[in-house]
Amino acid sequence: MRVNSSNAFYTNKWAKLPVGRVRYGLMCRDDGMVFDTCTSCLSARITS
Repeated sequence: MRVNSSNAFYTNKWAKLPVGRVRYGLMCRDDGMVFDTCTSCLSARITS
């Protein structure tokens, strides 16, 4: 999933994640309840 797409679904701002770092995120439903969680690592920035 691209960073811009992740920003729309998860509560954390993935665009601010530095290369080589790991971030834990929550995906919430419309009513605010947790729907899913994830742990992601940014290994390189994609510039296009």
